[in-house]
Amino acid sequence: MEKSFEQYIGRLGLKNVRAWSSPAGASQSSTGGGFDGDQTTRDSLTRLIKTGKLPTA
Repeated sequence: MEKSFEQYIGRLGLKNVRAWSSPAGASQSSTGGGFDGDQTTRDSLTRLIKTGKLPTA
């Protein structure tokens, strides 16, 4: 998905669409199926829902 995102979605400049690469500060999962079991991802999503912000590191 990351390989195709910019080509098909990113270039549209949609304000409500964002992409994050992993592993990174917001997630440590490196597979599509690993996100639900990743505590860093869950914590980041909880923070995003509650505050509208993701961790920067």
